[in-house]
Amino acid sequence: MTDKEIGDKLRDLDRLYAEHANNQGKGDFTIQNKLRIELLDSFLALKPYIKKRTKLQWYEPTYN
Repeated sequence: MTDKEIGDKLRDLDRLYAEHANNQGKGDFTIQNKLRIELLDSFLALKPYIKKRTKLQWYEPTYN
């Protein structure tokens, strides 16, 4: 993925987060679930690129 594509996908992810936040107070659970799944898919697709380009410490969940 090129830098421009990553930037576009990050902007789309930001838009999805804002839309998801705005829909939290409303009672339409189908829209909330659709946005939540779309957010998760988009974030998981971008996560390797985000991890590679940032100096943030990433903690993966561990299960005992």
